Amino acid sequence: MHQGFWGPFLVQLRPFQAVTGEAPFWQAESSEPWLEIVTECPPKGGWLELGWHASLSGRVCRPQLKIEQGEEWASSTEVSSLLSGAPLGRQDAVVFVPPRTTRLLISPYDRPGAFAFRLTKMRWMGVTGSLHLGILRRPLVAAHALGAALIGRPFDFRCLMMEALNTVPLSRYATWRRRKLRMPDWSDFDGFLTHGLPHLHVFVEDAVDRFARTPWPPGVCVIVRQAPEPECLRNGISEKALLELIGGLADTDLFMFLPRGVQLFEAGLPALLTAAAADPEPAFFYGDEELEDWQAGRSVRVQSGFDPLSTFQVLSHSAAIAYRAGKVRGLLSRSTTSGPWCGQPLWRPLVTRQIQSRPALASRNLVERMASTAPHPRGMAPDEMDDVAVIIPTRDRLPLLRACLDTLRPTLPPKSELIIVDNDSASLDTIEFLDTLGRQDRCTVVRVAGAFNFSKLCNLGASATEKRLLVFLNNDTTIVSADWLAHLQKWALQPDIGAVGARLLYPSGRVQHSGVIIGLGGFAGHIDLNMEAESTGTFGRALSTHRLLAVTGACLAVEKVKFNQVGGFDEVNLPIELNDIDLCLRLGERGFRTVFSPEAVLVHHESASRGRGGSPDRYRAEKAYFAERWKGVRRGDPFWHPALSLLSNKGMLG
Repeated sequence: MHQGFWGPFLVQLRPFQAVTGEAPFWQAESSEPWLEIVTECPPKGGWLELGWHASLSGRVCRPQLKIEQGEEWASSTEVSSLLSGAPLGRQDAVVFVPPRTTRLLISPYDRPGAFAFRLTKMRWMGVTGSLHLGILRRPLVAAHALGAALIGRPFDFRCLMMEALNTVPLSRYATWRRRKLRMPDWSDFDGFLTHGLPHLHVFVEDAVDRFARTPWPPGVCVIVRQAPEPECLRNGISEKALLELIGGLADTDLFMFLPRGVQLFEAGLPALLTAAAADPEPAFFYGDEELEDWQAGRSVRVQSGFDPLSTFQVLSHSAAIAYRAGKVRGLLSRSTTSGPWCGQPLWRPLVTRQIQSRPALASRNLVERMASTAPHPRGMAPDEMDDVAVIIPTRDRLPLLRACLDTLRPTLPPKSELIIVDNDSASLDTIEFLDTLGRQDRCTVVRVAGAFNFSKLCNLGASATEKRLLVFLNNDTTIVSADWLAHLQKWALQPDIGAVGARLLYPSGRVQHSGVIIGLGGFAGHIDLNMEAESTGTFGRALSTHRLLAVTGACLAVEKVKFNQVGGFDEVNLPIELNDIDLCLRLGERGFRTVFSPEAVLVHHESASRGRGGSPDRYRAEKAYFAERWKGVRRGDPFWHPALSLLSNKGMLG
């Protein structure tokens, strides 16, 4: 069956669950409003291209597609259900719809409230049509997909095809922008939320008359004023002068500094002011930056979610920041210990600036003042450094365990404890080695019989010690940085920190782990996989301490009291897969943040101890549980921009 382009605004949607209204205006009654796409699905399935519009005045949300097949649940739908958001108003995606699909549902919004959404395109394609489109968009990836099909690997073919059809490198932003940017309809579709908004005051370095003919969106009040001393934008501004500058602004008003060479992205302003009106807590709002270079063309710097450990450092070089006047007055009128101050990302461009232009130093000074209120780890007493237990699950594979211990033991504090959890080792060499190890001081060997259950092994190891800090370590790791443990400890012992992860490298020296993004690959994936070790990574954070939602359990530190508070690893629902991610997320539910510490460096021979292999359905039950338990988080990890594809860990645009 083949259906061509239906024309703009003609693809029919109807409310299905937790949503009311008529296209294109809807009212979500929960965080999962489902609309039914009215179409007849081909019995044999196929590739479906969808196009849609999202309002420029609302939040940028990642739509979710649900493919219903009665009682069946196809693994191929795991990835295709999570789509990319539309920061420029327009978006599209090509997904694989498996055979015997009975209904297509889409959830365009992720919280209760009003939103605008309309489907504009719907086209069914066969394998030939999808392959042709994939070759046009990402020829090398499409070629790999074809190779997978030729050797009889249909699952790999579909995954590679979805990557070819739905991902664009950040270096091709200009091309992506032309496809995604939509002319706004402020009188209707885009302007339905633009009422009762605070004012935006813009202090510019050059003449204000360059804004004289700017067509501000309806309901958006922008007051452009030349800074009394324009050089202050370049050279900084005193706190007294800044207080005088914003003295007449209402507490709810926003203000920005705009140096020469920086232009406002007008289509981003309604979302900025709408966000400020909806949430009074953030002290500032920040957006993406479009960078213009007359030689290289247009590029973009996309932002991550707010993190007091890294966001201020990134924003000190950004021009896309709007401050709330009342919050800044409070900051400047109190001591430097006030705060902490938080910001909110907009997930869409806020300014366009020439590549050679610099953000206002006045703004940088303000960011640095806010950064000074962020929490920092305190120093550790000697007894705290000793109060640690390293827990290593293992089964046979003695050379791996020896290599791990040979590099580990010289780095451990004198009174620390080593716990080896042995799961039915059968090799005589391994048994003799563990017997000898168990007779040594501050070393315990816990014997566990039965099928491999990583969560159970870790929990039993944790219950065998009274040490304050638990460090879970895979037996196929080796230590690179001698002070790795101190870096994990200084963060894990902070009262608001839960799990702390390390920087893991493959034996080749490339990156194996610099943090986990929820939703990558459909569930959770390592960011910056296979990048060069010295790479700064996506968002430029790979070599700096920063917050994430999860880190891998191959090397994970957590205080025992916090670990016990959430019940440890889930050995019932997640015995093998995703248990480390689940632990981090449950700690997050209790208010404990997860931190990635790049100074702690190890080599990880990933899956060397238990091997790879198996079908994509090997751990289907665990994946299904994880997908349902963390469905809201999978859809909206704040540390992965919603315009980025979840099909690639390299920061590809969707």
